[in-house]
Amino acid sequence: MQGVDLVEAQSLWDPKPGWLNTASYGLPPRPAWDALQEALEIWRTGAQSWEQWDEATVRSRAAYARLVRVEPADVFAGSTVSAAVGLIASAIPDNSTVLIPDVEFTSNVFPWAVHADRGVTVVIAGHAFVQNLRRGRYELAVDEPVTLRVKAAFDEPLSVKIN
Repeated sequence: MQGVDLVEAQSLWDPKPGWLNTASYGLPPRPAWDALQEALEIWRTGAQSWEQWDEATVRSRAAYARLVRVEPADVFAGSTVSAAVGLIASAIPDNSTVLIPDVEFTSNVFPWAVHADRGVTVVIAGHAFVQNLRRGRYELAVDEPVTLRVKAAFDEPLSVKIN
């Protein structure tokens, strides 16, 4: 895969003056727009079967896996965050604690919160605090393995529990 310089990358978008980027509404680059129009035309006219889209998904998962250095089988592809997280949330054990940053989208909060009847507790904490805790910059849960440090720290009374 070859890199693209900033000026070249910026030329791939066509925003109207005054458009403000947000995490929930991003403009597609021209190549993505063109590919979408092509796929919609194929869908609209029934020119091909859906299998080509599955092949594109497989290629996309493989490309992302290479980018983050994991196996393609470890990359999930889904239509919405809440649907994907909902599957995971329904599978966690009863009485689990879920840690969520205080600036999280509701699509990653509600799928966990609806399991309060099973004793699932959602703990909301400041993002910087969570990141620094993971990095071991606080004297909290330092005797725990890194993968358990955040949970162990929030088992202590400094957490705010939301149900």
